[in-house]
Amino acid sequence: MGVAIQSLAMTSTGSKISKEKKCSNGRPTVANLPIPQTGRHTRQWRKVFVPYLIRWAGTQEDLFGTTGRINDPVANMWTEIFPNFVLDEEKLAVVIRVVRLFENSNVLAILILW
Repeated sequence: MGVAIQSLAMTSTGSKISKEKKCSNGRPTVANLPIPQTGRHTRQWRKVFVPYLIRWAGTQEDLFGTTGRINDPVANMWTEIFPNFVLDEEKLAVVIRVVRLFENSNVLAILILW
């Protein structure tokens, strides 16, 4: 019994990974946001939208109860920051799911540390 090693030419045929990325648990990620996945737009999400969301959450009297009241503020923030990308109900639902995922993992921890 032996092992044979053989050299093969490698060629790229493009990525076979779906353009719509999701975590292994099926939750949407930043890659699912309804904006082009370019440096400018993802940077705008990270450097403008997320801090704006954190500031909004910090103004809430019940910090841990913001999840139930997040839809309208997120829609308003989106319109202000990304005016060229109109949200319909389906797209807003994706943004809300990404925000809630972010909120559950980071926002509250950041606000508590401030």
